[in-house]
Amino acid sequence: MSTALQQKPCPCRTVIELQAGLQEHERELARGSTSFALLKNGMEDIKADLIEIKKDVKTMQQKPGRQWESVMQMLINTGLAILMAFMAAKLGLV
Repeated sequence: MSTALQQKPCPCRTVIELQAGLQEHERELARGSTSFALLKNGMEDIKADLIEIKKDVKTMQQKPGRQWESVMQMLINTGLAILMAFMAAKLGLV
């Protein structure tokens, strides 16, 4: 019977081994939490970049319209200048 008692591990060693295992799991959990936080920050950065890209795309979509408007405004101004010069010439002001 004394050999049977010697073969059983001491409960203190089992508790110490369980505590060591628990500490290892806690370290792994902390690493996982850190990794998750880094991923979350990365996703927030990507989201901010996407919002900025959307704004840039909207600006780019509006740009051709602005250019067309400026060309039309220039044509109108030129036409008015020609008309005013013609009228001034007819009235003898030039």
